[in-house]
Amino acid sequence: MSFIKLEKPNEQMKNIEMLDNYLLGHNGFVAGGCFKDLFSDKPPKDIDIFFENANDFEIAKKLFLKKHKQKSANDTCATFFDSKLGVSLQLISKVFGSPEKIIDNFDFSVCKFAYRKTNIVFYDRFFEDINKKIISIGKIQYPISTLKRAFRYVGAYGYHLSNKQLFIILDAINDDVDSIYEEYYECNEELIV
Repeated sequence: MSFIKLEKPNEQMKNIEMLDNYLLGHNGFVAGGCFKDLFSDKPPKDIDIFFENANDFEIAKKLFLKKHKQKSANDTCATFFDSKLGVSLQLISKVFGSPEKIIDNFDFSVCKFAYRKTNIVFYDRFFEDINKKIISIGKIQYPISTLKRAFRYVGAYGYHLSNKQLFIILDAINDDVDSIYEEYYECNEELIV
């Protein structure tokens, strides 16, 4: 997969500037599924903000505590709520890295987009896949979660998952049964066999 980099939004991307308010005063960047919604002219349900290091996360968390109501916090993220727009804001602390590194590890092509006011990075087929409503599978870290999300994208959002892409997910499930058990054990969910 290759990525396209821009310094600022082009005309097609003007609606992402609404995210600027969430990027003031810290070095975080927005990445993930909210862009699927924004580029489909729908309001995002949640916004994930990532950081290059733990210090940047802590700075942002202090700022968000002053501006927004905190819903929850755990080892993976701190979740806030913007009552004006009715959107959840997740400050991610599970993984740190550059925008390129973060989105390269996402499982769906239609989530591989990162925005910082002076830095935009996205998968070269991002807009094509959004427009055609196609799910192309990238890296899979949590196969069962990827499968569940794929079904949600198909059922709730009208995306298409080819048999080839489905078999990529099923192969990942088959290849790593031990990590699947750990994934569900950590989530306190039952593994149905």
